[in-house]
Amino acid sequence: MIRDFLPFGDIGPELLERVANERSGLPVDELAAVFALGKAAVGMFELIAEPLVEAGLSPARWRLLMSLRYQSDPAGASISEIAGHLEIKEPTVTATVDRASRDGLVERTKDPNDRRVTRVALTPAGEAMIETLFPQVLRRLLAFSQALGGPPSIHDMADQLNESVEAAEPPERTE
Repeated sequence: MIRDFLPFGDIGPELLERVANERSGLPVDELAAVFALGKAAVGMFELIAEPLVEAGLSPARWRLLMSLRYQSDPAGASISEIAGHLEIKEPTVTATVDRASRDGLVERTKDPNDRRVTRVALTPAGEAMIETLFPQVLRRLLAFSQALGGPPSIHDMADQLNESVEAAEPPERTE
């Protein structure tokens, strides 16, 4: 899982101090807090994504399916509409649609009003995947919400986390 690739585990005080001194430039306690937040984020993601992973569905394909399920045009959505809704680039949407199409979850059709536009819509298998997985994902989200103290607490936390993500500048690459 994702946890295996990120340095957010319990790395021990000696290694934590070494990383703080040699790599991060942060005091040990701040680096420990960053690692703890990362570990919690990964744990939350794994908790919510577990049913998707078990079904062989990536989070990107799940977002695509949910976007198509709740869009308003019965003929489907164009790649650019999906990209706008999901706030990702069109080539990323195209690759995700390719994989979902190969798995039989979505289908492409030509727009009857504009030959240049391809529409993407759920197949019955895609609909069935949502019907199966959505209750499982929702139960996990609700359990997580309850663990945080219920809806007011999770709304505040989500707002705060989203504001922090938007305000944070991406780290510079050191490669």
